[in-house]
Amino acid sequence: MTKKGGLGRGLSSLLEETVETGTGKVHELSIMDIEPNPKQPRKNFDPEALRALADSISEVGVLSPILVRQKENGLYEIIAGERRWRASKLAGKKKIPAIVKNYETREVMEIALIENLQREDLNPLEEAMGYQTLKDQFGFTQEEIAKRVAKSRSTVANILRILHLPDFVLKEIKAGKVSVGHAKALSSLESDETKKLLLYEIVKNEISVREAEELAKKLSQKKRTTLIKKNLKKDPNVMEVENRLAKKFGTKVQIKSGKIKSKIEIEYYSQDDLQRIIDQLV
Repeated sequence: MTKKGGLGRGLSSLLEETVETGTGKVHELSIMDIEPNPKQPRKNFDPEALRALADSISEVGVLSPILVRQKENGLYEIIAGERRWRASKLAGKKKIPAIVKNYETREVMEIALIENLQREDLNPLEEAMGYQTLKDQFGFTQEEIAKRVAKSRSTVANILRILHLPDFVLKEIKAGKVSVGHAKALSSLESDETKKLLLYEIVKNEISVREAEELAKKLSQKKRTTLIKKNLKKDPNVMEVENRLAKKFGTKVQIKSGKIKSKIEIEYYSQDDLQRIIDQLV
């Protein structure tokens, strides 16, 4: 497939082009001979929306053919149009109009992502996972992804940043309770403790993105102030020993003094990092 400015021009123009050039003849394929793309970026389909589409298909049929490619086993894999295929099955249809194209895997992934973005929005987590797949499997840069989906690089970067959030936040994003804007505010916080506080306000009190951003700033400032006060109370001699140990082990070291017992905490970030520290201790 020759790319002229990327696939951002739209799936409809792509389908029109295949028909006009004679390379996209519409076939009536058996529903049972078609399989979904296992790497399809959309994982969840709204049952009510699917039922509504099925009712429409029962009345007027499938108005736009799906796009498929033939596999070695003779079956067909969906490139674009899984919702129409699912709804057709729900409507009891035996066949569905389809255009058969021999796309490469890379092109299939691009089209599948674009089709979802243009026809029905993915939730932010699914969108982030789709972008990450383009990065990991096909070597796309953020600039190239942005060009393909017709969004700014900063928007793509913010969506990708979602994947670095803890599981308790991802769960709410997947449930549709946290938007990309809210996720950006959550990403600005360092600790899980402050993230949980902000998440509670977003989910339970339904605060706006602007309110979330303001609260994130306050939580960050409060955390910094707490750390400063904590350090001011610490014995300078203890802090000096902490610094010396940190230089020796190449990581953060904290000495925590208590009334009954005290402890030394040495941070590590991987099993290799732990082994490196152990080697210095023994």
